[in-house]
Amino acid sequence: MAVGIGARSADVLTKAGPILSVAGTIVAVAVFNLESYDIALVGAIPQGLPMLAVPALDPVLILDLAGPALLISLIGFVESVSVAQTLAAKRRQRIVPDQELLGLGAANIASAISSGYPVTGGFARSIVNFDAGARTPAAGIFTAVGIAAA
Repeated sequence: MAVGIGARSADVLTKAGPILSVAGTIVAVAVFNLESYDIALVGAIPQGLPMLAVPALDPVLILDLAGPALLISLIGFVESVSVAQTLAAKRRQRIVPDQELLGLGAANIASAISSGYPVTGGFARSIVNFDAGARTPAAGIFTAVGIAAA
């Protein structure tokens, strides 16, 4: 005799788990007034998007940062391609590394003018999207829009 929930319900709960965890934490903080017990909270989060600006192009700084920037780019590319190949293999698909490099370059240029961090494809973020059933790059767009709207 099997006890538990059906496969469909388990799938829905697995995908909704992270959202339910965040919602439950928010409710617990509000209901139990956890701030009054010296529990550290995130606090106020600045709203809005950063202003777009071209970074300073100081020749000395460019020369000083060329080596580290090249290494960061190389490591980011290798990580992104490794993640992409791992997830593509699960769906019996192939990736085009040249497209990955072009996408990373465009994302890093956009990141540079919006005061962001270097962009790579990380396994943790990618596997969450994969397990949530994301099939297209639109999942990343929805995530970005949700973060920007918050």
